[in-house]
Amino acid sequence: MLVGNVRAQGLNERHVHFSIEEYVELVGADAVADGETVEDFAALALSELDAEDLSFSPLLPEDDDALPARVEALGEWCASFLAGLGAVADTDLNETEAEMLDDLVAISAVDADVDEGEDAERELMELVEYVRVAVLSLLAPNQADVE
Repeated sequence: MLVGNVRAQGLNERHVHFSIEEYVELVGADAVADGETVEDFAALALSELDAEDLSFSPLLPEDDDALPARVEALGEWCASFLAGLGAVADTDLNETEAEMLDDLVAISAVDADVDEGEDAERELMELVEYVRVAVLSLLAPNQADVE
């Protein structure tokens, strides 16, 4: 939802709209036990998205967790990202952005039944990096608007 709002409003941490009501409407009231904590988390996520060092990274299980669990978490993260973006963003995408969103859709449907090994670890790391860059790229057109 933050990325969608940034696309609509430009990236300015003090002014990006995050509505807990819209969030509850998207995920359901049962999914939100503490709205204030969700708002605090959104503010933290926004500051990471706005970091000059481009340090944003999706919140995923640690590297020492089982590979299938991390693969599944990446798929779920992408699905949730797409749901939030779709809930608030316009559909005016350039070709590259549309391709990135198609890729995120494919990643969201990833099969978590993977064999553990160096190749699988490397492939997961590459997917996580792709997701990270895709999310930051979706912000890029608007960053020039606020400078």
